[in-house]
Amino acid sequence: MSAEEKILGGILSEAEATAKAAEEKTAEEVKKMEEAAAAEAKAYSAEVISAALLKAKAIKKNADSAAELTVRDMKLSKKHEEIEKTVAMALEATLKLDDEKYFALLSKVAAPYAKDGEAVLKVGKKDKKRDPSVFLKALAERGIKAILSDTSALEDYGFVLSYGDVEYNLTLAALINDKRDIIEDRIHRILFE
Repeated sequence: MSAEEKILGGILSEAEATAKAAEEKTAEEVKKMEEAAAAEAKAYSAEVISAALLKAKAIKKNADSAAELTVRDMKLSKKHEEIEKTVAMALEATLKLDDEKYFALLSKVAAPYAKDGEAVLKVGKKDKKRDPSVFLKALAERGIKAILSDTSALEDYGFVLSYGDVEYNLTLAALINDKRDIIEDRIHRILFE
């Protein structure tokens, strides 16, 4: 082997060693980059999963809350419906009373509004079909002097009691509306507690 060949062999050998070292270094750097990319991807994946889980929990919480509100609203609606049915049934039972009992009840309602002097009594449109003289008698028993007006009260049931310019609307609709909170509260306690 000649000196040239030895030199050329040394150069080739050195070049191969340098290339091999560079290849190993590159492979090592690629491996580090792959590991860093894998770690970054894993961290990002964990972050995305964590965010998705938080969002899913929030959605579930909102759905549960909406479902609870819907159930509560349905219960309240049903309770209100039952209260309204009960008020209607009580009104119906009142209207089925005979004239004497019915007007005795109405005279009891009138008693707190009694004043000195004679009152004008406007009976409800449908109550005019009953015997108003029974009502006048029931009022007199409670110390209320009244004369029957030719005109009817605007509502079907109950009456309007007038002392001059002062009118007391004691129609059943007005009485129920006036005492609705008390009536509903009592019915609620009876039905639901």
